[in-house]
Amino acid sequence: MRSSRLVPQFALVVLASATLAVGAQASPQGQGFHTDKRFGFKLKPPRDWEQIPIQAEEEWLVAKYLSKRKHFWTEKGGWTYEHQPELMVIAFVEELTKKKGKEVSKVDGDSRVTFRYDNPYKNYEDYLDRTYRGGGFFISKREKTEVGDIEVTKLEIKVEKLARGGPKRITTWIYHAPEVDFAVQIEVLENSYKKLKRTIASSLRSFKLTERTEGALPTEAGAPGGWTAIFDMDEGTPDQRRHTRQESAMQLRQKALDKLPEGWTAQQVGRVFVLSHVKKKYSGRIADQANAVLKWLEDTFPFVGPEEYVRDPIIRICKDQEEESAYRRGGNWFTIGIEITTNPGTSDWFDFENEWVNKRLLQTWFQDRDRDLYWALPRWLSYGLNEYVADLHLKGRKLEAKPDSWDKGRLRDMVREGTASSPRNLMNMSAEAFTEGSNMWGRKEEAGALVRFLMSPQARKKKQTRNALADYMKNLAQIIDEIGEVDGAQEMPSAKPTTEAEEEELYKKRREGWKLKESELLEKSFFRTFGRWSAQDWKTFEKAYFDTID
Repeated sequence: MRSSRLVPQFALVVLASATLAVGAQASPQGQGFHTDKRFGFKLKPPRDWEQIPIQAEEEWLVAKYLSKRKHFWTEKGGWTYEHQPELMVIAFVEELTKKKGKEVSKVDGDSRVTFRYDNPYKNYEDYLDRTYRGGGFFISKREKTEVGDIEVTKLEIKVEKLARGGPKRITTWIYHAPEVDFAVQIEVLENSYKKLKRTIASSLRSFKLTERTEGALPTEAGAPGGWTAIFDMDEGTPDQRRHTRQESAMQLRQKALDKLPEGWTAQQVGRVFVLSHVKKKYSGRIADQANAVLKWLEDTFPFVGPEEYVRDPIIRICKDQEEESAYRRGGNWFTIGIEITTNPGTSDWFDFENEWVNKRLLQTWFQDRDRDLYWALPRWLSYGLNEYVADLHLKGRKLEAKPDSWDKGRLRDMVREGTASSPRNLMNMSAEAFTEGSNMWGRKEEAGALVRFLMSPQARKKKQTRNALADYMKNLAQIIDEIGEVDGAQEMPSAKPTTEAEEEELYKKRREGWKLKESELLEKSFFRTFGRWSAQDWKTFEKAYFDTID
């Protein structure tokens, strides 16, 4: 599982409305209609509602719109929430919904473990039950009728129990067309429903079937636009893996371009592919930061999967938090993917959004270089790396690590109060011990401080600590390989998954497998790295570490 680095060359700037083979793209056309030539329908969203992109890996959602106008609900006690009405079209292809579940087996020694996968959604109500996270809901009204010559099921859905940001009303009309059921869903605040009732009805009545002229309907989950399994990316020679990953990256960006609404731009900037709905200056700022972080990762951890090719991340910059939230809602979210979403937020972007982008870059880079190592990192190192990378900021052309002053203050208080963990105890702490109690956030900051110290000029000047972090990670990687070779603990089922959802479930089991090996990993990696240290070595190390906090 090793390969050399080869950066593919792409066009520098690609407009969403222009080149790079933007095929079968559904977009507003003619008198405000949204037209989808692949699924064969058109719909008139409410005026001034803006089209939201669909996730590249999404297989069920085919259209999404968000109102530009915010509506408000005030709870008893005075807190006011805002909400933007939203429209979604979900297509349930008959051949897909009737597919049965299947079983994938894994042999471990003398035992066999079987995972069962069911088809994600059988119908709209099943979809709503599995994807809606806005609170408890119930269907208050159901009616069967016809609109034109299409049979339609009308649903009124109320969201009251545990509703986030106030009670909601969902109006859904399900159009039963040949081969496909189209569910057109509009969500609004309950107290805004009367004002928007006519607008909602007008949009829903505008739905019409059209001729399918671009591409066939998906009859296999994961089929639209092609899909490359992580399994395939990890097989073969380094050159073969590099080629497969390059192909995967191109598939993902083509899918994203196919679903990119008007008003968005696409641009290759160094190592990152930027999809943007903000000003060019701002997207350039994010791209520069991301490229600097990727270079820092390669310069700092050259020993992690040195032959492995890292796919260029896709960074999607939504215009605001509401647009990003709408983009995320109602669909798949494949956590092993290479897309990173963000938005400008407030003027304090680099206090939050920058941290998020940096952390996702860390995750994306490590998972392509050595996925098992990343998943098996002990809590102190996992949190420590995340905290350190989150604090990286680009100043001019130089990347600097600047920890939050508030976090540093809390760490100083812990040291003065005698509640701070010693580095040795922190390194041997199990995940359960690390995360238990009210001091979990303090331990997270301690982990960041420890990694920051191990990467500091002070640590690099001393022979004892110069290579401590790198040696620890190398030892951990070696132990991971040994565990896999000895008991086959991390072998995967011979039957490959056929969808991203199935693959995500299998890799979830793989991550959980490393958690079961936590005690062995902690003990062996600590002993191989620090086993020859004397009591005086530890005393010197801990004094130098705590001096960096004070």
